[in-house]
Amino acid sequence: MNRDWMPKGHELRHKLAVLELNINIHFINFIMKTKILSLLTTLLLSAATSFAQSGDFGENNAWHWDLNNGTLTINGEGAMPDYAFLAAPWENYRAWIIHVIVGSGATSIGRNAFRECYALTGVTIPEGITDIESSAFSGCRILAGITFPESLTGIGDFAFEGCDNLTGVIIPGSVTSIGDGAFIVCSGLSEIHNRSSIPQTINERCFHGVDETNCTLYVPTGSKAAYQEAPYWREFQNIVEENVSAIGEINPSAIRVYSDPATGSLHIEGLSAPAQVTVINTAGQTVRRQTVADGGNISIAHLPRGVYLIHVNGQTMKIIKN
Repeated sequence: MNRDWMPKGHELRHKLAVLELNINIHFINFIMKTKILSLLTTLLLSAATSFAQSGDFGENNAWHWDLNNGTLTINGEGAMPDYAFLAAPWENYRAWIIHVIVGSGATSIGRNAFRECYALTGVTIPEGITDIESSAFSGCRILAGITFPESLTGIGDFAFEGCDNLTGVIIPGSVTSIGDGAFIVCSGLSEIHNRSSIPQTINERCFHGVDETNCTLYVPTGSKAAYQEAPYWREFQNIVEENVSAIGEINPSAIRVYSDPATGSLHIEGLSAPAQVTVINTAGQTVRRQTVADGGNISIAHLPRGVYLIHVNGQTMKIIKN
């Protein structure tokens, strides 16, 4: 179209109108894609909460798994069986697994057990677990938080590879072994609390992909110098001492607490009667107190990200709000 006849002002307005139209089209496409993604997520979660499967596995079928309403519960005694890549009994139902509960009889979490459970947001690991085997949670990209028991001694190779939605972890003082690439490409990590006064031996791939300039490494009082000298731990630019004893001892408990990032709340299970739940920050300050019944929730949406202690029925648990 020949626009030579157009006055300069009209030609400019025409070009601006075309530009505005293109911007509107791109914006509408973006909104539509966002709505479609939101709808797919809603459908996935809806499907998960109405889906149930179960089965036996392991030697002599001594172990049992049950997937119901998005929660996969594993029960058995001793070391959980190891599996090859994507070969766990619940492999075909990975898209429906939102939360995992490991029963109190287990002493380890098997190799590749929950690998690439890409809908997984939370895990309940009981006291008594000593080892998390290699690639156990590799590729669980929206895993929002995990609390390690005080019984844990080893974290296997690539155990949490690519769990880039994790923003913080607490490594108990009982852990003596952290494997090759255990937290590789956990790019969302902004804080690591290592309770061991003696730095564990790690390799260069352990935290590869973590922003060591902005991720803060918290270590027990009196151990900062050791971490500043330890290979690969010393790569963290912000190493901060914290008084672990000031926030109390952590006790084993049948009560389970896990965070729901979608609602900004804590979910409490295992109460035999309504109980008062107290949320305490690492400075020892009470930031939330509420009485809840079994299966109840406590809103922590107003609290900043970080580590908190949960006191209930004389028990203390740690959680990380992401």
